[in-house]
Amino acid sequence: MIQELLKSIEKTIFAPYQCSVKGKKIVLTEDKPDATCKQVTFQKTGNALVYKFDREIKDIDNQRIKEPLLFLNETSPLRSKCDYLIFYTHTSKKGGEKLYVLICNLKSAGKGNMEDQLYSGNILADFLLQTAFRCHHAWHSSHAEKKYMGDFSQFKNEFVVYKEIAIYAKIPVEKGNLKPKSKSQEKRRNLLCNKPHNLDIYLS
Repeated sequence: MIQELLKSIEKTIFAPYQCSVKGKKIVLTEDKPDATCKQVTFQKTGNALVYKFDREIKDIDNQRIKEPLLFLNETSPLRSKCDYLIFYTHTSKKGGEKLYVLICNLKSAGKGNMEDQLYSGNILADFLLQTAFRCHHAWHSSHAEKKYMGDFSQFKNEFVVYKEIAIYAKIPVEKGNLKPKSKSQEKRRNLLCNKPHNLDIYLS
Protein backbone atom coordinates (compact mmCIF):
# COMPACT_ATOMS: atom_id res chain seq x y z
CA MET A 1 0.00 0.00 0.00
CA ILE A 2 2.92 2.37 0.68
CA GLN A 3 4.20 2.11 -2.90
CA GLU A 4 0.69 2.75 -4.25
CA LEU A 5 0.33 5.79 -1.98
CA LEU A 6 3.63 7.11 -3.36
CA LYS A 7 2.06 6.91 -6.84
CA SER A 8 -0.96 8.81 -5.52
CA ILE A 9 1.31 11.56 -4.14
CA GLU A 10 2.97 11.88 -7.55
CA LYS A 11 -0.44 12.08 -9.17
CA THR A 12 -1.55 14.77 -6.69
CA ILE A 13 1.28 17.32 -7.04
CA PHE A 14 1.76 19.44 -10.18
CA ALA A 15 4.65 17.77 -12.04
CA PRO A 16 6.89 20.85 -12.67
CA TYR A 17 7.58 21.05 -8.93
CA GLN A 18 9.09 17.55 -8.96
CA CYS A 19 12.87 17.15 -9.04
CA SER A 20 14.56 14.33 -10.89
CA VAL A 21 16.09 11.47 -8.92
CA LYS A 22 18.77 9.45 -10.66
CA GLY A 23 19.82 6.01 -9.50
CA LYS A 24 20.55 5.66 -5.80
CA LYS A 25 21.24 9.34 -5.13
CA ILE A 26 19.14 12.34 -4.13
CA VAL A 27 20.88 15.67 -4.76
CA LEU A 28 19.49 18.85 -3.20
CA THR A 29 20.92 22.17 -4.39
CA GLU A 30 20.75 25.85 -3.49
CA ASP A 31 20.89 28.07 -6.58
CA LYS A 32 21.43 31.50 -4.99
CA PRO A 33 24.75 32.98 -6.23
CA ASP A 34 25.95 33.92 -2.74
CA ALA A 35 25.03 30.57 -1.12
CA THR A 36 27.81 28.66 0.63
CA CYS A 37 25.56 25.67 1.31
CA LYS A 38 25.38 24.73 -2.35
CA GLN A 39 24.54 21.05 -2.35
CA VAL A 40 23.89 17.94 -0.28
CA THR A 41 23.80 14.36 -1.56
CA PHE A 42 21.90 11.48 0.01
CA GLN A 43 22.53 7.83 -0.77
CA LYS A 44 19.25 5.90 -0.79
CA THR A 45 17.87 2.40 -1.17
CA GLY A 46 14.10 3.04 -1.33
CA ASN A 47 11.85 4.85 -3.80
CA ALA A 48 11.66 8.63 -3.50
CA LEU A 49 9.71 11.63 -4.75
CA VAL A 50 11.46 14.99 -4.34
CA TYR A 51 9.71 18.36 -4.63
CA LYS A 52 10.91 21.96 -4.55
CA PHE A 53 8.21 24.62 -4.18
CA ASP A 54 10.27 27.80 -3.77
CA ARG A 55 11.03 28.17 -7.45
CA GLU A 56 9.39 29.63 -10.53
CA ILE A 57 7.65 27.21 -12.91
CA LYS A 58 5.24 27.41 -15.85
CA ASP A 59 1.64 26.23 -15.79
CA ILE A 60 -0.15 24.21 -18.48
CA ASP A 61 -0.76 27.44 -20.42
CA ASN A 62 2.97 28.27 -20.32
CA GLN A 63 2.34 31.14 -17.88
CA ARG A 64 4.94 31.77 -15.19
CA ILE A 65 4.06 30.85 -11.60
CA LYS A 66 6.33 32.42 -9.01
CA GLU A 67 4.34 31.40 -5.93
CA PRO A 68 2.43 28.11 -5.49
CA LEU A 69 0.37 29.37 -2.53
CA LEU A 70 -1.37 32.24 -4.29
CA PHE A 71 -4.35 32.15 -1.93
CA LEU A 72 -2.13 33.48 0.88
CA ASN A 73 -1.45 37.19 1.32
CA GLU A 74 2.01 38.44 0.38
CA THR A 75 2.93 39.02 4.00
CA SER A 76 5.91 37.60 5.85
CA PRO A 77 6.00 34.89 7.13
CA LEU A 78 2.79 33.56 5.50
CA ARG A 79 4.59 32.30 2.41
CA SER A 80 7.60 30.91 4.23
CA LYS A 81 8.42 27.41 3.01
CA CYS A 82 11.14 24.78 3.27
CA ASP A 83 13.51 24.15 0.37
CA TYR A 84 12.55 20.54 -0.34
CA LEU A 85 9.99 17.88 0.54
CA ILE A 86 10.97 14.24 0.09
CA PHE A 87 8.50 11.36 0.22
CA TYR A 88 10.61 8.24 0.74
CA THR A 89 9.82 4.55 1.26
CA HIS A 90 12.06 2.64 3.63
CA THR A 91 11.82 -0.80 5.17
CA SER A 92 13.32 -1.38 8.60
CA LYS A 93 13.86 -4.74 10.28
CA LYS A 94 11.59 -3.84 13.19
CA GLY A 95 8.92 -1.59 11.76
CA GLY A 96 8.42 -2.93 8.24
CA GLU A 97 7.81 -0.62 5.29
CA LYS A 98 6.93 2.99 6.08
CA LEU A 99 6.57 6.27 4.22
CA TYR A 100 9.06 8.85 5.47
CA VAL A 101 8.18 12.48 4.93
CA LEU A 102 11.44 14.44 4.99
CA ILE A 103 11.26 18.21 5.39
CA CYS A 104 14.60 19.60 4.21
CA ASN A 105 16.09 23.07 4.37
CA LEU A 106 19.51 24.36 3.27
CA LYS A 107 21.02 27.31 5.13
CA SER A 108 24.31 29.02 4.27
CA ALA A 109 24.75 31.20 7.36
CA GLY A 110 23.33 30.82 10.86
CA LYS A 111 19.84 29.55 11.56
CA GLY A 112 17.92 32.51 10.07
CA ASN A 113 14.27 31.55 9.72
CA MET A 114 15.04 27.82 9.70
CA GLU A 115 12.45 27.09 12.40
CA ASP A 116 9.61 28.76 10.51
CA GLN A 117 10.57 27.20 7.18
CA LEU A 118 10.65 23.69 8.64
CA TYR A 119 7.41 24.27 10.53
CA SER A 120 5.61 25.44 7.38
CA GLY A 121 7.10 22.46 5.54
CA ASN A 122 5.46 20.11 8.04
CA ILE A 123 2.07 21.77 7.46
CA LEU A 124 2.40 21.67 3.65
CA ALA A 125 3.58 18.05 3.66
CA ASP A 126 0.67 16.99 5.85
CA PHE A 127 -1.83 18.74 3.56
CA LEU A 128 -0.37 17.10 0.43
CA LEU A 129 -0.22 13.68 2.03
CA GLN A 130 -3.79 13.88 3.33
CA THR A 131 -5.01 15.04 -0.09
CA ALA A 132 -3.28 12.10 -1.79
CA PHE A 133 -4.70 9.75 0.84
CA ARG A 134 -8.22 11.16 0.33
CA CYS A 135 -8.05 10.34 -3.39
CA HIS A 136 -5.96 7.20 -3.04
CA HIS A 137 -8.84 4.74 -2.71
CA ALA A 138 -10.57 6.14 -5.78
CA TRP A 139 -7.39 5.70 -7.82
CA HIS A 140 -6.33 2.33 -6.38
CA SER A 141 -9.57 0.90 -5.05
CA SER A 142 -8.82 -2.61 -6.22
CA HIS A 143 -5.62 -2.72 -4.15
CA ALA A 144 -6.46 -0.51 -1.19
CA GLU A 145 -6.83 -2.03 2.23
CA LYS A 146 -10.41 -1.34 3.32
CA LYS A 147 -9.24 -1.06 6.91
CA TYR A 148 -7.85 2.46 6.37
CA MET A 149 -10.47 3.95 4.05
CA GLY A 150 -11.23 7.47 5.28
CA ASP A 151 -9.10 7.08 8.41
CA PHE A 152 -5.91 9.04 7.74
CA SER A 153 -4.96 9.38 11.41
CA GLN A 154 -4.84 5.61 11.90
CA PHE A 155 -2.87 5.11 8.69
CA LYS A 156 -0.48 7.94 9.61
CA ASN A 157 0.19 6.52 13.06
CA GLU A 158 1.04 3.11 11.64
CA PHE A 159 2.86 3.86 8.41
CA VAL A 160 4.08 7.49 8.21
CA VAL A 161 7.11 9.07 9.89
CA TYR A 162 7.93 12.79 9.67
CA LYS A 163 11.58 13.90 9.90
CA GLU A 164 13.19 17.32 9.59
CA ILE A 165 16.64 17.67 8.02
CA ALA A 166 18.42 21.00 8.55
CA ILE A 167 21.44 21.32 6.27
CA TYR A 168 24.11 23.92 7.02
CA ALA A 169 27.39 25.15 5.57
CA LYS A 170 28.43 25.32 9.23
CA ILE A 171 26.21 24.00 11.99
CA PRO A 172 25.45 26.91 14.33
CA VAL A 173 26.50 26.64 17.97
CA GLU A 174 23.86 27.40 20.58
CA LYS A 175 24.87 30.21 22.91
CA GLY A 176 23.72 30.98 26.43
CA ASN A 177 21.23 28.81 28.27
CA LEU A 178 20.05 25.91 26.15
CA LYS A 179 16.30 25.75 25.79
CA PRO A 180 14.53 22.39 26.05
CA LYS A 181 14.11 20.80 22.65
CA SER A 182 10.67 21.02 21.09
CA LYS A 183 8.99 17.92 19.65
CA SER A 184 9.89 19.29 16.22
CA GLN A 185 13.58 19.58 17.13
CA GLU A 186 13.66 16.08 18.62
CA LYS A 187 12.87 14.56 15.21
CA ARG A 188 15.43 16.77 13.43
CA ARG A 189 18.83 16.01 12.00
CA ASN A 190 21.45 18.74 11.58
CA LEU A 191 23.79 17.92 8.69
CA LEU A 192 26.68 19.54 6.87
CA CYS A 193 26.32 20.23 3.16
CA ASN A 194 28.82 19.51 0.39
CA LYS A 195 29.31 15.91 1.51
CA PRO A 196 27.41 12.64 0.96
CA HIS A 197 25.09 11.21 3.61
CA ASN A 198 23.46 7.79 3.88
CA LEU A 199 19.77 8.60 4.15
CA ASP A 200 18.76 5.25 5.62
CA ILE A 201 21.05 5.73 8.63
CA TYR A 202 19.15 8.86 9.66
CA LEU A 203 15.84 7.03 9.53
CA SER A 204 16.75 4.27 11.96
